[in-house]
Amino acid sequence: MSWQTYVDDHLMCEIDGQGQHLTAAAIVGHDGSVWAQSTSFPEVRDLRFRV
Repeated sequence: MSWQTYVDDHLMCEIDGQGQHLTAAAIVGHDGSVWAQSTSFPEVRDLRFRV
């Protein structure tokens, strides 16, 4: 399974049986590189995370 499939099928799915779901999701590496993201994930030019 690809990271994109994981985002699409497991993170953006309905979570409670009542129509609620995340509005956006992404998987981002420690270096700030985006591995996968939903189409609704906002564009971020410089991702910096502290680990």
